[in-house]
Amino acid sequence: MNPVARRSRKDPVFLTAIGMAPVAIGSVCLSDALALGGSVAFTALAAAATAPFARRLVVRPFQRLATILVVAAAASLWALGVRALAPELWDRLQFWLALAGANCMALAAAGVSGEDEDLSRLPGRLVTSLLFFLAALALGASREFLSTGTISLPFLPSGPLAEGAVDAPLLRIAALPPGGFLVLGIGIALVRRLKRSIGRKA
Repeated sequence: MNPVARRSRKDPVFLTAIGMAPVAIGSVCLSDALALGGSVAFTALAAAATAPFARRLVVRPFQRLATILVVAAAASLWALGVRALAPELWDRLQFWLALAGANCMALAAAGVSGEDEDLSRLPGRLVTSLLFFLAALALGASREFLSTGTISLPFLPSGPLAEGAVDAPLLRIAALPPGGFLVLGIGIALVRRLKRSIGRKA
């Protein structure tokens, strides 16, 4: 494999950007990000939890296939939960939930999660999934605030957290698909800058 491609597959920022693609496009508000980010985090954690067992119970040529099937089942389970608990959200996001699940299966097929997983790495994967979920929430909240001037509580009709804080949208493009990538790119740039600053101070 090309050394650059091999390094890219191990770059956490690169992998996060790939995993965030469906979330970045579909999450125009905080509640959308909760559903989409939760789907990706849940399926990634399910894959990490089952990979060690796949290595022991399934012969090597079929280990990756077993992981893909687990990812598909986890994504479907999450989507069914969203459909049962929030039908309006399901009507709006069913395409993006399916795309997020397919994206997770593609990453599992590419071996991004690794074939040498063991249960000792599960706490680290749990932290990674939690950070991914929080990043998705930050992305959805940022897009909602920039496009509407408010942030609404997920699944609750009680209204925004900061109603009337902004009289007009700050950035209307944030509600469009390109706006998701714009906000995501700004977020990744800020994280890289923060890491460099911390590295210089250490």
